Amino acid sequence: MDFKKLTQDRIRANIKVSLSGCWEWQLYIRRNGYGQMKHDGKTVDAHRVSYECFHHEIPAGMFVCHRCDNRKCANPDHLFLGTAQDNSDDMVAKDRPRGRKPKLTDEQIQEAMSLRRQGLYYHQIAAHFGVTTMCIHNHLNAPANDNECSTRQTRASEC
Repeated sequence: MDFKKLTQDRIRANIKVSLSGCWEWQLYIRRNGYGQMKHDGKTVDAHRVSYECFHHEIPAGMFVCHRCDNRKCANPDHLFLGTAQDNSDDMVAKDRPRGRKPKLTDEQIQEAMSLRRQGLYYHQIAAHFGVTTMCIHNHLNAPANDNECSTRQTRASEC
C-alpha cells in the first residue's frame, strides 16, 4: 500500500482551492492560523505534511515557509524550506509585520466590495487579499475607518 499516495489523497480531500491557488486547509485550524491534522499518530501542521509527501523529508531544524503567506495553505507549490533566519528575512522582505496584517487600502476595500457584488464569498475574497474571512466581513459591514486586519481568527469587534 502506498502511504505517500494515501496521504496526498487525504490532503487533497481536505482542502479548498482559493482564487490565488492556495490549498486552504478545511479541517482543524489552530489559533495561530495553521491547519493541523493527525499523521503517524501525531497532531502536526498540515503544510509540513504536505511538503513532505509532495516533495521530500524536512531536515531537522528547517522551517516550511509559505510563498503565499497564507498559513492555512497546504499547496506544495507555495511551500519552501528555510531556516528561522530565512523565514524572518522573508517576513521583512515582504513588509509583513508579526501578528497583524497591514491595513487594507481604500482601493482594496473597493475591490473587495466589487468582488462581493460579483458573487464571490467572503472566504474567497479574504484569500485573495491574504486576510481572515472575518476581516473582509467587517470591512464590508463596518464603518470605513475601521480598517485593520488580523492574521488570526478574531471576534467581529477585533478586526
